[in-house]
Amino acid sequence: ISYDVEGTGPALLLVHGGGQTGRSWRERGFVEKLRGQFTVITMDLRGSGESGKPATPDAYALDNVLDDLTAVADAAKAPRFHLWGFGHGATIGRYLAARSPRVISAVLVSANFGPPLEGVVRDAVAGMRAKWLPLVQQQMAGTLKVDTLSNSDRTAWDAGVAVSALALGALMDYPPLEPAEIKPPTLWVMGAADTSAMENVKAYEGKLGGTTVTLKLLSGASYTDSFGKSELSLAVALPFLLAAPTTP
Repeated sequence: ISYDVEGTGPALLLVHGGGQTGRSWRERGFVEKLRGQFTVITMDLRGSGESGKPATPDAYALDNVLDDLTAVADAAKAPRFHLWGFGHGATIGRYLAARSPRVISAVLVSANFGPPLEGVVRDAVAGMRAKWLPLVQQQMAGTLKVDTLSNSDRTAWDAGVAVSALALGALMDYPPLEPAEIKPPTLWVMGAADTSAMENVKAYEGKLGGTTVTLKLLSGASYTDSFGKSELSLAVALPFLLAAPTTP
């Protein structure tokens, strides 16, 4: 697992979204804005960037992915840490926030509660896995003939789409998670213009009372804006992180 550490202060683990890498946080200005007050840890999730890309479905099981996060924290000498995840990274991060006493506080941007995938997103991922998993299994058996694929499929295969299909497809097997299961203070951030997320927000915004989860909608922001326009999420997440206690 590839990772990088920069800055001083309490540890903050940043977990990137699907199709991104740890560098994405730097490219969008997050690291520059956070490193003065936090020891910022960025990482490439397994299957992404410079991290290993195992081509077996079991490699992306939830326990394995969560072990990666804590292993990176160990390597960065962070016995406890804040966590900030976006998209896919927030979906994974919510499980760590629910299970590990090492998480001081969590910022979950553009992730659902309940099942990790729902609606059209789940359908798209299911279709992706159904297409590429048989080819992965053929590769494991030594029977895959890449030259029989269409030009577009071969290009996608060479670009690593099968690994992406395994990593995203694994989410379909992860258990549902409710706000009440999360233990540390958690800021749930959604773009108010993220139409695909509003059904989940409406289902859960009335269920947050008595939990550690606080919902914040970013006015006018789409799913892409909630990461791409870093100033929007930083404006709500940074005060939250600074206010979180650093001791149990």
